[in-house]
Order: sequence, then C-alpha cells, then structure tokens
Amino acid sequence: MSKLTKLVEQIREELATLSEAREGTVRVFLTILTHKLTMYDKRLSTRQPNTFRLGHFLDAASKVEKDMKRHLDSDDPKHLEKLKAAIGKRFIVRDMPPAKAVIKQIDAFIDKGKLPKL
Repeated sequence: MSKLTKLVEQIREELATLSEAREGTVRVFLTILTHKLTMYDKRLSTRQPNTFRLGHFLDAASKVEKDMKRHLDSDDPKHLEKLKAAIGKRFIVRDMPPAKAVIKQIDAFIDKGKLPKL
C-alpha cells in the first residue's frame, strides 16, 4: 500500500468519527481541511484527471500542520488566527474552495462559537 493510500485511509477513519465536531481546535480544522481537499480533488478528477494534484494538496496541508504543531489542541482565537495565516501561506491560491471554506468556518467559530462541520 502506498504512502498516499495509507494517508487517505487514515483520513477516512478519522472522518468516520467526525461528522460534526464537538470542539473547534486547530486539529479539528486541519482534519476538515484535509477532508475538503480530498473531496475537491475527487470533483476535479472527473473533468481534469491529475494523479499528482492530491499529493500536492496533502503536502501543503501537512506543512500547515507542522506550522501549527505546538497548538494542535488549542481553540484559542489567537492560535486559530495563526492557523488561518498558515493556510494562506501554504496554499498559494487563497480563493481555493477548500481553504476558503475552512477559513470561513474558523471565522464563524471565533465570531459566533459555531462548531465546524464537514
């Protein structure tokens, strides 16, 4: 089994337990980002097949996670703002639908306390 296949399986297992989050930590938002990236690639693959795209997406998400590794279990607004900045830094296209959707959910959590959803 390839490294990418193992990662996708791990993500699926995490998502099976996370249809609606019970907390708004950095780790939860990163899981949601990974899910949205995977689904986005799946939608694009029907029109624009590219075997490397998902790997690039997941690599960028992994770099965001490394940037935030000390704050993964934090739901502090200042750490969530850092997460938004890390997403903006690692995803060159800031209007990319998955990144934009997660940033929108982070804002809703900070402003209204609304828990994130897949």
